[in-house]
Amino acid sequence: MRWTVRLTQEHDYQKLPAVERDAGKRFHEVGLSQVAEDAPAPVESHARAAAKGLHWVAVDEADEPVGFAMAARTPPWLYLAEVSITTGAAGHGIGRALIAQVQATAMRERSQGVVLRTFADVPWNGPYYARLGFAPLDDASIPAVLADMPRKERERGMDPDTRLFMVWFPKG
Repeated sequence: MRWTVRLTQEHDYQKLPAVERDAGKRFHEVGLSQVAEDAPAPVESHARAAAKGLHWVAVDEADEPVGFAMAARTPPWLYLAEVSITTGAAGHGIGRALIAQVQATAMRERSQGVVLRTFADVPWNGPYYARLGFAPLDDASIPAVLADMPRKERERGMDPDTRLFMVWFPKG
């Protein structure tokens, strides 16, 4: 499969919910049907992140989105809000390339690093991020703007104890 990563453009926005829905199907495999059936992020969320230069899309040879990464500034960190790859495009290095864009942005902006929240034991979540150099983030270092996430997860019927914050620090 041939693909490229670029900054998300306006003509991509309407296609991204379908990418997210398709990517979410994998959560059925690990008993997280609620996550698989979650509504995708609103198109407006993608547009806001893209307007700030914090949204990247992986496109196939026909310039159709097969994955995306969305981030937000949560000083002193860059927060990786989401990475979604279609099931047909998974396993081709797209996630790694999208995350590399987020990491490069964090370094360019002199952020302390990249922080994210993920499932600890889902193979394409916690273990995957660990292979990319992310490590668990201690509670004292969680950005205040993100500290309420476990409570919100519980309100949505999720078990926040199955999730963790992870961080990647730039080298050098």
